[in-house]
Amino acid sequence: MIKLFVNGVYRGITVDDYLPINKSDQHMGAYSSQGKLWVSLIEKAYLKLHGSYEFHGSRSSRDLYILTRWLPESKDFTKDFDSD
Repeated sequence: MIKLFVNGVYRGITVDDYLPINKSDQHMGAYSSQGKLWVSLIEKAYLKLHGSYEFHGSRSSRDLYILTRWLPESKDFTKDFDSD
């Protein structure tokens, strides 16, 4: 079970340990450089929460908040950018 903070409350999402692989037996999706499974399991829980791997309308700031509870700040650097 993975616990994610969604819409102001924590939700427990149950996932299995089956992970997608391609025809060359290589792992598909997110993974850690040291081969840890927690990254893949969090990704799987997040996608299960949205119904499938083919959900639309994802935004990086919303996704980051759900996974970490951190509110990212946006800054438009093009206004103050001096090309010199």
